[in-house]
Formats: sequence, C-alpha cells, structure tokens
Amino acid sequence: MGTFCFFLGIYGLFKLSNRYKIISVASDKSLPQKKVIIERLLSELSIQVVPDENYYSFTHRRKWWGSPFDVHLFYDEQIVSFSIQGKDYSDGGFLDLGETERLRKKIAKKLKEHLEAA
Repeated sequence: MGTFCFFLGIYGLFKLSNRYKIISVASDKSLPQKKVIIERLLSELSIQVVPDENYYSFTHRRKWWGSPFDVHLFYDEQIVSFSIQGKDYSDGGFLDLGETERLRKKIAKKLKEHLEAA
C-alpha cells in the first residue's frame, strides 16, 4: 500500500508541472496570415470562438461524454503559443488518461502543418 501511495504522489507532482504547460511554435508569418491560419485550424477542429485581438480562449470537448479542456491560444510577431488544461466537473480532473497530452500533440501537429503550408 505504501508503494502505491508513493507512486501516486510522484504521478501527482508530474501532473502538476504538466497542467500549465505552454507550447510555442516559432513562425515568421505576418499577423494577418497567422490569424487566417488559426481560424482555419479552429474550423477544422469544429470550434467556433470570437477572438480578443490576438488571443483565443475557449472550452473544447472532443465528445459529449468526454472531459472538457480549457484552451488558450495566443499569437504575436514571432510565435504562436497555446496551453491546454484538462478539467473535470469539479474543476481539477486528476486522471485524464493522457487525453490532455494527446490534444496538445494534435493541435501542435496541425498548427505546424498549417504554418508550413501557408
């Protein structure tokens, strides 16, 4: 039982540091080009959101039964950055079975593809 608690504690520390991870993708595209690329990406993911200048914030749920994710996306002259936090109905899901990291990788991959193609 002690070993289980130890590994659960280590996992909790790992999850805590990953919860607020920010992914940045360097890009020298102009701001209007980045806006079009991000809107195309969001459209591809079936997400409708009204931006606040160069900042997007929304809640994304892949399937109706799945956990929601808070997504924050920002762009400026040098980078496009985003952060994803998995959340639970009690606002702090502990075990998401890797869904947050899969969504991070999916958005990062699609974002890089769109930035390179444009």
